[in-house]
Amino acid sequence: MPDRYRKVFWFLIILGGFFLLLILDPTIQSFVHTIKNIKNIKTIKYITYLGDGSSQIFLFLLFLAGGYFYKIERLKKLGKVGIYALIGSGVITQTLKWLVRRPRPNISIEKLLMGPRDLGDLSGHFGSFPSGHALSSSTVATVLIAFYPKLRYPFYGLVLLISLSRIYLERHFASDVYAGIILGWWIGRGCIFYFLKTQPGDDPMGSYRSFLKKLQDYKAYLIVPGLILFSGFLFFYGLTGFTLFDVDEAVFSEATREMIETGNWITPQYNYSNRYDKPILFYWLMALSYKLFGVNEFGARFWSPTMAVALVIMTFYFLQRTVETRAALLGALILSTCLEMSYLSHVAVTDMTLCFFITAALYTFFLGHQSSSETKKWWYRSCYIFMALATLTKGPVGAVLPLLAIVPFVIATDTWRQTLKEGRIVSGILLFLAVAGPWYILEIAINGWEYINKFFIFHNVTRYLAPDRGHKGPIYFYLGIILVGFFPWSAFLPHALARTISTRLGELKRSAKIDPLSFLATSWFFTTLLFFTFAKTKLPNYVLPLFPAMAILTGRWWSDYLSEKLKGSRGIKISRIILGLTSLLLALTFGTTPLILNKLAEKYPGRFIESLDIRLGCWLLAGTFLIGGVGGTLTLTKSKRTGFGILVLTMVLVNIITLTAIVPPVNAYFQGSLHDLANMVRTQIRPDGKLVIYGKLDNPSIAFYSQHAFIKTRSKEELKSLIQLPQQVLIITKTPLALELQRETGIFLWRERQGYALLSNQPL
Repeated sequence: MPDRYRKVFWFLIILGGFFLLLILDPTIQSFVHTIKNIKNIKTIKYITYLGDGSSQIFLFLLFLAGGYFYKIERLKKLGKVGIYALIGSGVITQTLKWLVRRPRPNISIEKLLMGPRDLGDLSGHFGSFPSGHALSSSTVATVLIAFYPKLRYPFYGLVLLISLSRIYLERHFASDVYAGIILGWWIGRGCIFYFLKTQPGDDPMGSYRSFLKKLQDYKAYLIVPGLILFSGFLFFYGLTGFTLFDVDEAVFSEATREMIETGNWITPQYNYSNRYDKPILFYWLMALSYKLFGVNEFGARFWSPTMAVALVIMTFYFLQRTVETRAALLGALILSTCLEMSYLSHVAVTDMTLCFFITAALYTFFLGHQSSSETKKWWYRSCYIFMALATLTKGPVGAVLPLLAIVPFVIATDTWRQTLKEGRIVSGILLFLAVAGPWYILEIAINGWEYINKFFIFHNVTRYLAPDRGHKGPIYFYLGIILVGFFPWSAFLPHALARTISTRLGELKRSAKIDPLSFLATSWFFTTLLFFTFAKTKLPNYVLPLFPAMAILTGRWWSDYLSEKLKGSRGIKISRIILGLTSLLLALTFGTTPLILNKLAEKYPGRFIESLDIRLGCWLLAGTFLIGGVGGTLTLTKSKRTGFGILVLTMVLVNIITLTAIVPPVNAYFQGSLHDLANMVRTQIRPDGKLVIYGKLDNPSIAFYSQHAFIKTRSKEELKSLIQLPQQVLIITKTPLALELQRETGIFLWRERQGYALLSNQPL
């Protein structure tokens, strides 16, 4: 196995160990709690003090002082390296604690369920990951072992004791401690690499300065961290600023909560009944984030922005490897600043995760197709694994979409025989089945024909052939989605496609070699678009797997445009016209929205429309689209770099304004009432109480925030029979129905809020 794959193998082993401990955390914590109740070992609290960063800093200050006082160069170097390492570990620890905000094991169940409401929570209740004591101790031990290798076992033993003390004192989960040990080892090794590659008596910082001098193009090393920060800001910004939206977000979130509660890790359930809509992988991922962050909006949505950032970085590396750095950077920026990526990175649904795996499958296929014989098989194997993971995320479409792009590509490039031979189809299918097959086999074995009928036949065949729940659209539906969802870069897509196709036709006439990457991206775009165009059930998020292909094409277009390789002005003029008209259309849409809402409030008084105040946000968005879009259009030919920068800045502002001034009030209008009523149910319902949802309400967020099973009915007779039960019965319904019930039955009205009401058959 090549050295790079050996490193990947060990990385996956370490990551797998972390995920295993995440699953076992509750069991380990329960065991520790039992031991503490039997015998409380008081000396452990003294051991844990040894892992405190302040005492460790003091130790290295003593080494440093001793080195200078006795003129021992070894002690001076040890003191300096140790202090640098501890400062680095402290910064990383506190940053991760602030970002992850995992609840500690001893936190109350009430706080655990709902989690911190914002990033400003500094109570320490949500600072469990990673264990700072374990991380700093591991860092210190790694540095000390570099100077005193014969004492490695006592040092590692002390790290283990300190780490176990954190678990025993119920300050951290086992996975927190494990992550701290691994991160501490990496930090320690990094400091050793930078500071100990010197001769005796040299300045420890000398190697670091010489390292920087050797970097001829140090800016290249800042691109990836910059992209991570940039895309991370866009995709994580405002993630907890609004409650879960009905329907899909709340269904996935509640089904995962019930999975943890019931311990049924095979069949997802919603309202404690089997749910066959999607496969299992996304639920497992969400369950892991629940264990890290608590059962809250951040835990539910965590994987969407994470996968979005990973998709952007993966696209950059792929284009850097196959094209060049400028096209890679442009493609990554384009992918991270389009509207649909921003939208789907902020919701707890499968689409971003599916897009990541499908894109990874196509990237690894292409690298295998183009690489040397030594690494070819590993790329192809990765392709099969990613297709399997995509299939575990959303079903057969996870394998169908990559194959739809690959088959035309290998046929048109006349490499299908070579691909069949080098791709090891038989072993690849076996690898695919080994990853994706076990869960499907278990699910079919447990639920039989019911699962086959509802998942494979209904959700994958029937929904393709017939519209489901009114989700339909005209044949050009997705062209409009691409125009708006890929804005502002959709303006340049037609010219990029036309240029690629015309160039390819010319190459075919001259029998020249086809540009393989452009052809794959074009095949990827058209096959995916046609597949969903002919589907009868249409939703905007279905075409997200198109976006990396479009980012590749438009990224290369912009790279050629900035480097003066793009000839001809007709296509550029058309792109400017599309950009200007789309910007004006969006500006007009948002500019007139407040006026439309005012007219509706006047026409339908008492319908609460007047409470939806998004005027400022709409006008800011209208101004941003007008100034940014039109400004970008006007500067596109005069100053190309400025034009690109204006468009990027425009989308950053659109993202901030939308998530600050539009989404929260819209969420409060549509979800606020039900959120408050569901929270009241969660705090007031008795252990044997029943929750009833009466009327035409399809709001899974009620189940998530109430943390309770519900009975759904539209029958007044059935509801009246439930009211007569001796135990407590709480009812959530719309206000007109609640007032009607109150008149007819004398039921108690507990709370009424903006069109919805909570009733009870017993007084509060």
